[in-house]
Amino acid sequence: MDRSSEHTGTVRRWCPVDFRDMPGLEGWLTGLASQQGLYFAQAKALRWVFLKRPPQPVRYRLEPVRGRKDREPDSERVGYYRACGWNYCGAVHSYYHVYLAQDPQTPELYDDPVSQSYALETLERRQFREALLYLLLLAVYSLLLLGTGWNLSDWPVLFVLEGVTALQVPQILLYLLLFLQAFQAFWQLHRLRRLLRAGLPMTHEATPGSFRRVRWRTGACAALCLLMAVLWFSYDYRWHGAPETLTAEGLAPAYFSLHELEPEQEPLRTSRASAQRTPLLRSYEVDQSMHTLTTPAGVRYTPGMTYAYYDPTFPFLASPLMDDLIYRYTQHNYFPDEYRLKPLELPGFDRALLALDTDGFGQKLFLSRNGDVLYLCYYGWTDLLEHLESIENLFYTNSS
Repeated sequence: MDRSSEHTGTVRRWCPVDFRDMPGLEGWLTGLASQQGLYFAQAKALRWVFLKRPPQPVRYRLEPVRGRKDREPDSERVGYYRACGWNYCGAVHSYYHVYLAQDPQTPELYDDPVSQSYALETLERRQFREALLYLLLLAVYSLLLLGTGWNLSDWPVLFVLEGVTALQVPQILLYLLLFLQAFQAFWQLHRLRRLLRAGLPMTHEATPGSFRRVRWRTGACAALCLLMAVLWFSYDYRWHGAPETLTAEGLAPAYFSLHELEPEQEPLRTSRASAQRTPLLRSYEVDQSMHTLTTPAGVRYTPGMTYAYYDPTFPFLASPLMDDLIYRYTQHNYFPDEYRLKPLELPGFDRALLALDTDGFGQKLFLSRNGDVLYLCYYGWTDLLEHLESIENLFYTNSS
C-alpha cells in the first residue's frame, strides 16, 4: 500500500525488480510514470521515492556508474545528455545514473547496440566480482564449518555434530541464495552484452518471471532470517546446572551419581551438568568428583566420574560417533599401551567397549543403543559393569 504526502506530492514504493536487472528497472520506471504518474526521485534502501504528477508517455534509461569517480556524473556529460533530450534524475545505489526523456521522439540514449555493450562492460565486471565474493563467502564458511572437522579434527563426526549450531545451517542457505541471485544477474547481463555486440537492440523491460523471482527470493531471504531468529531463541539450546535437576528439566531420563560407585559417602567436591541441542545432536554431560580418599591398602586416589550422552538426529551416525569418542578419549592410535580396549557383548546394546587404564584406576565405558551413544569415564576401584543396570537407565526408552 502506497503512502502519499499531500504536501510534498511524493509516493513511496517497494522495488519489485532486482536492482541489478537494468532492462527490468527501465521498464518498471517507465511504466510507473506513463501509467500511474509516478516519477523517479530517489532510490532508498527499503522504499523508492516518486513524485506524483500527471501520467505522460515518457521513457527512463539507465547508464551504469563507471567507477567511484563517476558516482556523480560530470556536468559536461549531463549537459550533453540534456541537450539530446535526456534529463538527469539521480542514481540507483551507486549502480546507475537515471535519465528521463519526456518527448517520445527523443532518440535513444544509446542508439548503437555495439557501443552500449561496451558501456555495460564495467557493470558486468562488477556483477561478476559480486557473485564471486558470495561464492567465496559460501565456500569459506562451509569449509570452516564442515571441512575443518573432516580435515583437521581427529574426530570429525563429533566435531560436525557439536559444531553445526542451529544458526549456521540457515546461514549457509542464505549465502547460497545470495550467490545464486548474484550469479543469475551477472549471467543475464553477460547474455545481454552478447546480444548487443551482435547488433540486436536492448528490450527495455523485465525478463519474463522477473517480478515473481524477486518476490520468491525476497520471501526466501526473509524466511531464512526469521528462521535464524526463531532458532536462536529455541532450537540452539544450551543449559548449565546441577546434575540432580537434569531429569526435572526433561533433559535426561535418569541421574547417575558418583556415590553409587564409591562406598565412602564423602561429599562431592564438584558436581555440575550441562546440556545442549543443535540441529544434528541432543546431548547432556555430568561431571562429578570427590576429595582424595585412601584405600585399605593405603593407596590415595581422587574419585571422579564424567558421563556424556549423545542423541544424534540421524541414527546412522551413532556408530561413527562412538568410534570418534573411543579415539578421542583413549588416543589408542597414538598411545596403545595406555588403555586396554575390551569389546563387550552386552544384552540390549548394539555396541559396547570397555577401556581399562593400565594403571588400574581408570575405566572408560562406551555404549551404543538404538542410535544413541553413552560415554562414561570413572576413576576409582569399583567395577562399572557391576552397575550396568543403573547405567542402562541413562538411555532414553525410545531413542531417536
